[in-house]
Amino acid sequence: MGCNLLIDWQKYETKFNGHAISMELRPLKRWANTLLTPIYQESKKFKAISEKLKNSKKKDEDVPDDAVTFPARCQEIGEKIFPDHVRNITGITINNREMTVEDLYSESIFTSLAMDVLAELTKMTQINKDETKN
Repeated sequence: MGCNLLIDWQKYETKFNGHAISMELRPLKRWANTLLTPIYQESKKFKAISEKLKNSKKKDEDVPDDAVTFPARCQEIGEKIFPDHVRNITGITINNREMTVEDLYSESIFTSLAMDVLAELTKMTQINKDETKN
C-alpha cells in the first residue's frame, strides 16, 4: 500500500481571548501556498522583532515599518485564502450571530486569530516523515 494523505477538511481548535473556538481547515491549494510563502518567511522576522521588543526596556525603540504592517498583510492574504480553506467557525459570536470567515479577515479585532489560522494552514500543508510511512 502506498502513501495515503488526508487532503480534506479537518477540525482545528484554538483559543481566542481565552475562549475555545473551533473551525474546519483544508490544506492549502498550490495557488494559496504560493500567496502565503512570502508571509510565512516574514513571520519568522516578525516573531524575532516582537520578542526583541517584548524584552526591551526601551519603550520608544524603533519598530521597522514592515513589522508594523505585517499583521494587516496577514489579513489581506487571508481575504484571498480563507474562503477556500476555512469554514464552520464555532465558539464565538458577533452581535448575537455566528462568526463568519469574512469576519476573520475583515475585522481588525481578529488579526491575531487570522495569523494563528495562517500558521496552522501552513503547518497542515507541510508533509512530515510520519505521514509518509505505511
